[in-house]
Amino acid sequence: NSRDDLLNSIDFCKKLNEFVLPEIAVHFALTAVLLLTGHWLGFLIMLPIAVLDGRRLQMRQTRYDPTSIFVVLSRERRVSIIKVVSYMVAFFYCLFKLIAALVRTFIGHGRTFSLN
Repeated sequence: NSRDDLLNSIDFCKKLNEFVLPEIAVHFALTAVLLLTGHWLGFLIMLPIAVLDGRRLQMRQTRYDPTSIFVVLSRERRVSIIKVVSYMVAFFYCLFKLIAALVRTFIGHGRTFSLN
């Protein structure tokens, strides 16, 4: 909780910087997989975050600086909220696609579902 100064800025940035590049790489990989497999709606859901991360890479803002972390903290909090909402939408989209595929499989093969 860096906002309340319970953690010094050097340790906070050190912990935060460990996750920046892996998070960007995983997100780009997931977006590319969705694009290449033709899941257009999933790709469009993930595209705004990919654009934000691409802009961050282009401007070389992949590391947090301990001297200026408190200046950018409110902006980064808003970006994090946008990312969480987008990830939640993507999760529920994937969950819907999974349930739809299972229903199609059971209905298509004439199987009945039982808990036994």
